Amino acid sequence: MIDEAKLKKLLEKNQQCYRVRIGERLPQTIKISVGDSDVELEKIIFHVGDQDFGLRYGTNPHMQAALYVPKKINDNFFRKLKWLKMGKDGPSATNLEDGFRGMKTCTDFDVIAVSVMKHTNPTGVAINRYGEKSLAEIFEAAWNSDSRSAFGSVVCFSAKVGEDTAKKLMEKNDEGRYKYFVECLYALDYEDEALEILNERKDLRIAKVPTVEKIRELKFPYDFKNLGYSIILEDAYKTDIKTVQDLKERYVVTKRDPTEDEWEDMLYAWTVCTNKRSNGVCFWKDYRTLGIASGTPSRIDAIEDAIDIAKRMSHDLRRSVLASDAFMLWDNAEILGKEDVAAIVQPGGSIFDRKVIEDANRYHMAMVFTGERCFRHF
Repeated sequence: MIDEAKLKKLLEKNQQCYRVRIGERLPQTIKISVGDSDVELEKIIFHVGDQDFGLRYGTNPHMQAALYVPKKINDNFFRKLKWLKMGKDGPSATNLEDGFRGMKTCTDFDVIAVSVMKHTNPTGVAINRYGEKSLAEIFEAAWNSDSRSAFGSVVCFSAKVGEDTAKKLMEKNDEGRYKYFVECLYALDYEDEALEILNERKDLRIAKVPTVEKIRELKFPYDFKNLGYSIILEDAYKTDIKTVQDLKERYVVTKRDPTEDEWEDMLYAWTVCTNKRSNGVCFWKDYRTLGIASGTPSRIDAIEDAIDIAKRMSHDLRRSVLASDAFMLWDNAEILGKEDVAAIVQPGGSIFDRKVIEDANRYHMAMVFTGERCFRHF
């Protein structure tokens, strides 16, 4: 067994490795050729005060990494990104991935939204549909969708962060620890008073992002996936379901039509599903997520996991809606009926579709087939 002196040094060393930049020797520029088109990219360095920061490390602390953006595209998200506070020795690769995907999630909504991100997945999303709630309240709703998973997250706001939201982020529990352990903040802007408050958190990193419109426009036409010494090149993902009217043009397959509120809730649940890793589902009600599951091999496991999250957080699933990123199987609808779920939106396409429809009808649920799958294997 390791002695106490060595254990103390080991613990300090292990904790420190998450905070220190490892350095990188990657090229200054890279070139991607797709057919006759060439895109040259250059390494990005962030300037904060009188210091320069590259990436602290990659996905893990022993992996060197660098960020590259196209030379000739000035409106690139990361070229426009401005770090206002760098709490550690630069951002990690996951900090940037979560920030970008979180802001993409927020800006896919046509209203102010907050997305709490972990491992490129939203753990909670909430929106300000009618402008009745403050940004601090929207943040709290998103966080409490799944506060356990939110620990150590990146939080994204499609709005300007004000003093009240900053104070909320600084709240402490009875033990004197911060209630909301956040690695990074991304927002359209910050009030001076908010920055003054947030600067008290030593390790918190704070980034100001481009406008909502710029984020929506910034898309590379292809996705690249590394498979060892091979690469898959595919079209960048997009959904054709962006409005309630888009959804209404799909297929109601149950006896009961969705209500107007259910149509809207299904659109919001679908929007979250398009921004998380597959295989998974999303429960939505009252302008927030109630439980999100992703990355499970089984659809029924995803549903059960999301239900467990909702119950752990004391969320009421009755009259909520569920979005599924791929078709549902024979036992998927019945479990939702027993939870008194109101409506389901899913692609359809399973050989068990008729069984799923029968179960939905038996529990008086409405169900819409999109005919479009939103798997995200990022």
